[in-house]
Amino acid sequence: MRIIFKIPTAFLLATTTTVQSIASVDLHVSPNGNNANAGTETSPYATLDRARDEIRALRSAQGNAIGPVRVWIHPGVYVLNQTLAFTEQDSGTEDAPVSYRSFGDESPILTGGAVLKPLKKDSNRDLLDRLSAPARANVVFYTTEHSAEGMSVELQRRALGQSMLPAPMELFSGASVLPRAGWPNGDWAVAKPHVSKKHTLSLNRKIDSRDVNHCWAHGFWFHDWSDSFEKVSYTSAGLNKTEVTIHIETSDLAIRDGSRFRLENLLTELDAPGEWFIDSQTGRMAVWRLSSDDDRLVVSSLETALSVYEAEYVHFEGLTVEGTRAMGIEIVGGRNVKLDDCTIRYSGNVGVNVYHGHKHSIADCEVHGTGSSGIRIEGGDRATLDSAGHTCVENEIHDCCYSYCAQRPAIAVFGVGIQIQSNHIYNQPDAAIALHGNEHRVKSNRIHHVCRLADDAGAITIAHDPTFRGNQISQNHIFDIGGFGQRDIVGIYLDDFASGTTVEGNLLERTIRGIVVGGGRDNILERNTIVDCIAGIQVDCRGQSWAKHLFHGESPEFHKYCLAISHDKEIYAERYPGLASLLDDEPQIAKGNTIRANTIRCPIAIDLQDGLSHTVVRLENNQTETSPVFVNLKSNDSLLSKSDQANKEANDRTRPASIP
Repeated sequence: MRIIFKIPTAFLLATTTTVQSIASVDLHVSPNGNNANAGTETSPYATLDRARDEIRALRSAQGNAIGPVRVWIHPGVYVLNQTLAFTEQDSGTEDAPVSYRSFGDESPILTGGAVLKPLKKDSNRDLLDRLSAPARANVVFYTTEHSAEGMSVELQRRALGQSMLPAPMELFSGASVLPRAGWPNGDWAVAKPHVSKKHTLSLNRKIDSRDVNHCWAHGFWFHDWSDSFEKVSYTSAGLNKTEVTIHIETSDLAIRDGSRFRLENLLTELDAPGEWFIDSQTGRMAVWRLSSDDDRLVVSSLETALSVYEAEYVHFEGLTVEGTRAMGIEIVGGRNVKLDDCTIRYSGNVGVNVYHGHKHSIADCEVHGTGSSGIRIEGGDRATLDSAGHTCVENEIHDCCYSYCAQRPAIAVFGVGIQIQSNHIYNQPDAAIALHGNEHRVKSNRIHHVCRLADDAGAITIAHDPTFRGNQISQNHIFDIGGFGQRDIVGIYLDDFASGTTVEGNLLERTIRGIVVGGGRDNILERNTIVDCIAGIQVDCRGQSWAKHLFHGESPEFHKYCLAISHDKEIYAERYPGLASLLDDEPQIAKGNTIRANTIRCPIAIDLQDGLSHTVVRLENNQTETSPVFVNLKSNDSLLSKSDQANKEANDRTRPASIP
């Protein structure tokens, strides 16, 4: 017989209240709050680190008894004087995560920027007298009210292969990254190198000699797939005083005739709204204000706004993070850290950097206005092929890489087992997605208007290492790719011996080449639709042509990639059977590639180069149709039709100022 006990109502209510107070915690933060408050909705804290410290105290007192914790961040601007840091002690659990969420519809802004303090014009007469009359009427002088320890206003060299240092101080408004005053405005000059000095070029342009100490040059000096930012060391005027010779401190390569460049940080070129100049010796800034009521003018100060080290089950939702010199958000180690519906903008280098850990997630975020990649994700173990499990899903990434224009993708992926899905990526100077490593999944992304400044570039690219295998690129829509480059722009680029990749079910429209296999093997290209490109699919055998030097010598470069990862070890041999015997099977020949069931409507459907034929490349059930969209491939003229050229020019005219 069931015995029923009647519990007094008052006791039941008291017990329920106690359980609820233990089960969950809600704290509130507001710019109008006070850290001495109780942290409630009506009595909020003033800073996020105060809420973080309160959670630490609760965890210390109650241990695992504490349930989910929600920190509600009210709208407004939160100026961070130091990085907001989270560590292992700030972790939640799977059943009781810790979340930091926007309160209401408006996103709170966490800024690593410093406040600008106006200076009197009369006290800057030495700079004012060098400006044109319109500039003198519109320029305001500033100095920073405070700055992070060790922060430098000195500009610095940027180049491919060089470690990225935190960017020098930069200027942002509520709408965009603001450009340094320079020449030419919003475009590139064409270099005419000095005949006898490989790092010297001549300009038909007068440069004030007092600008030399502050002047830098940004250029694609030798290759159109590589740019760098270099110091101008001297100038000298010719007899007519208008032709100026400048010396660029480039490292290795000569300046190529016709290469693109621009000069930056020239006070005498301060001639348009939004431009600015900084005197690196005094820290003074001259700014042509966008409008008289612009109160969101800040300079980047902190290296990183928000860092999460070895924490687990911490979520950030609906926040805006901006104004840093290195990274907006950094996640290192840990597990199940989530960024959801956040905006990350105006970072001198990378917007979001994920470094190792497991199952971190970036979802439904917007990332833009970064000096380098928008998102960089690394994880997993290439030695054991253990997966990271990180995901990057349904984000909008655009207008990144304003400092590093080449070899920096919107999303950079390293390691093993990372998923990049359903993102919208556009307005990029180079690639949208670049893969390094194994068993990544790139699916259902929408990509357009990328590779706009670089050449020999692909919207989705994987390159350089034949042990990067097991990757899948599927169901992506890639269209309207290219800009400056009109010969070597590719939708999906398996470059320089990339192998063992499956490219399936993608739609590619209006790029120069749809899919390119650059000398690699064991790739499967199937059920892709490729229309209005010059060549639908191209496979070359560069190991027998221009890249054959990589296979010769005592210690061939190609072999080093395989030996570095122990390509014949058990786990690699099991998952990638073709890799274990690669070095003994004519590795310079692009064997094992399959092109199957693709639909292609292009002037050139399938282009097999360097002596390749169907006896080496397997061709099965491809549907092809000639479509004369482009002019002659071998012509030196524009490869685009007149209508496409008009569209390109219109896109260039409407290009945001944050992308050069």
